[in-house]
Amino acid sequence: MTGTEKILQHIREEARAQADQILAAAREEAQKIADASRAECGEIAAQSDARCSAYLSEAAEKKQRSLTMERRQALLAAKGELVEEVLAGARAQILSEDASSYFDFLCSLLERQETIGNGTLLLSARDLDRLPADFPSRAARIAAEKGGSLTVSREPADIDGGLILRYEGTLENCSLDAIFASEEEVLKDMIRQRLFPAARA
Repeated sequence: MTGTEKILQHIREEARAQADQILAAAREEAQKIADASRAECGEIAAQSDARCSAYLSEAAEKKQRSLTMERRQALLAAKGELVEEVLAGARAQILSEDASSYFDFLCSLLERQETIGNGTLLLSARDLDRLPADFPSRAARIAAEKGGSLTVSREPADIDGGLILRYEGTLENCSLDAIFASEEEVLKDMIRQRLFPAARA
């Protein structure tokens, strides 16, 4: 081998060694980058999983709260409807009672009046048609006990049931509509307590 060939051989070997070193360094750097990327991707994935889990948990809680609220509202609505039905049924029951029981009820209304002046008692057309013979005298007696006088008018009042007292410029509305309207909340509370004793609702 000539001197020139030896020099070229030496240059080639040095170049190959340097190339191997550069390649090894590049591979090492690439491995570091890959490891760092994997770690970063893992961290991003973990954060994403955590956010996703939190979102799903929050969504589930919101849905549960919404369902609970809807159920509570539906339950309250159903209870309200039931109370209204019972109230309407009570009113209908009073109107459908036989004449004896019904007019006893009217007398009890008169007895609960604090005072009765000298006046007139008005009834519905239906009640005038089934008026017991002794009711006018019973009503007059109750009025007399309170220091007044009362006669039953043959003029029908525009009411479904109950009575109206008209005396000394005063009109006392004791119709069923007026009684149920004025005592509505009290009656509803009584019905709720009877139907839903634990809930009181």
